[in-house]
Amino acid sequence: VSLVGGGSIPKPGEVSLGYALLAAMRSRPAWVDVPVIMLTSMGNEQNVLRGLRNGADDYLVKPFRPAELVARIRKLLGRSA
Repeated sequence: VSLVGGGSIPKPGEVSLGYALLAAMRSRPAWVDVPVIMLTSMGNEQNVLRGLRNGADDYLVKPFRPAELVARIRKLLGRSA
């Protein structure tokens, strides 16, 4: 599982580091099937949908509880949480 942080809040017209990294990962065959959880403080609906539509398997907004992150990782890896 790859954990992608959102980076700093982008200015209008800029692409955040997290979205750019996600796009780069998904454009490479070796990374297409690697589960990705975005960890970010950008939790509005538009950002969540953007991350999921662009290939993130899950999206977790900071602050989050460590147990929730572990449960989501286990789910993506096919283990019981």
